[in-house]
Amino acid sequence: MDYSKLTIEEINKALNALQIAEKSYIMTSTDADKQRNLLMTAKEKKILETYPIRVWQASNGKWKAHIPDKTKDRGRRTIQGETKQNLEKNIIADYLKSCDERLLFKNYYPHWLINCKAKRVKGGTIDRNHSDYLRFIEGSSIDSMMITEITTYQIKDFLNDIINEHHLTRRALNNLKSIFTGLFQDAFDAKDIPSNPMIGLRIENTNIRTETPKTAETEVFDDEDFSKLIDYMYEHYLEYQPLLTLSILLNFQLGLRVGELCTLKKSDVHFNTKEILIDRTERSYRPCELVDGKIVRHKTIHIVAEGDTKCGSNRTLSLTDESVSILKECFELHKMMNINSEFLFINSKEEHVPRERYNEILEYYCKKVGINVKSIHKTRKTTLTRLFEGGMSLEEVMGISGHRDKNTLLKHYIFTMNKKETKKKRVSEALSTGHFITKKVESTQVNPT
Repeated sequence: MDYSKLTIEEINKALNALQIAEKSYIMTSTDADKQRNLLMTAKEKKILETYPIRVWQASNGKWKAHIPDKTKDRGRRTIQGETKQNLEKNIIADYLKSCDERLLFKNYYPHWLINCKAKRVKGGTIDRNHSDYLRFIEGSSIDSMMITEITTYQIKDFLNDIINEHHLTRRALNNLKSIFTGLFQDAFDAKDIPSNPMIGLRIENTNIRTETPKTAETEVFDDEDFSKLIDYMYEHYLEYQPLLTLSILLNFQLGLRVGELCTLKKSDVHFNTKEILIDRTERSYRPCELVDGKIVRHKTIHIVAEGDTKCGSNRTLSLTDESVSILKECFELHKMMNINSEFLFINSKEEHVPRERYNEILEYYCKKVGINVKSIHKTRKTTLTRLFEGGMSLEEVMGISGHRDKNTLLKHYIFTMNKKETKKKRVSEALSTGHFITKKVESTQVNPT
């Protein structure tokens, strides 16, 4: 075969294929070496034909060449050699060095994340991946290795060290593994590596932390705290009429995800049928950009995704009398304040209020009534728990919550709202037979023989 007609990229693919053939015993080492020498000779000739921008002999007899360099103002720099042969060696060495640096994990990773993975997943996933890279991988031994040299064993050893040091949960481990899995698969598809070291990799480490089951005390407002909070919020609203207070009160009726709550519009509400449409959400993430080979993270942006909710859970909910009352009050406030925005809950610029603000509002009210601070997401869990405890079936609750999986609903969203004392009383009442032993039983000594 005439290798001189191949491009450098085609020669690299042929070298990778040759390496696979040799490892798979399809070709002997002797034959592989012969083909490799021919390919490398063709590659060097192609480099000398395409890499230098200009080659010339200076007046002092030395040979010089302009080669690409993005770090320079004119996008090039000069290298030289005592003879033309020396210059050609320097040109080839510089080219191979630049290719080697590209294949360093720390250099390959940013290009992969922004140019490959970012085209396939949502911004929030990119943001999470980069946070994991900065926390666990940056500056590690693997970060400074060539991706062509990283083995399955080295990745496994690295991940076990991270598990032992940071006590990762299985979920956190899988998130971290997704970086290696995606990067090496794309590198393999691009023919930058001959095989994917993530194939067949299994992590079995007893130090993987089991996620602690969540309890009602941290996940929902119990009956007593719920009553305190609601009573105070209604009193506070009647005195000061803050618009965003209505959003918290409303979510104790609807049980929405916070992204769905903060993007509600007036057009979603249908008072005549006592229904509300849920068909959009807010998506928040920090955009990442590749600048001079480095990832730069920008400020968090909040996007309103029309016609899109988590897991495609667009739905229409029935409104309770209390939620109708809250929504009508919201509409009245819009009129009083001459608000033209379609969004129900807005800031001073009449834009929708991002999700973080709702946590701040709820935190304020929790502290005011002296109860443990909980996030806005806990209003959703409280509402769904109240519905289930009120006698609704799981299927009915799922229709309101937008869940697709019963196990997720039961494991993460359904709790009991009674305090421990109340639970003890209920257990006692449920198991009581009405009989109590009040007579003192005299002890008798038993002869062991």
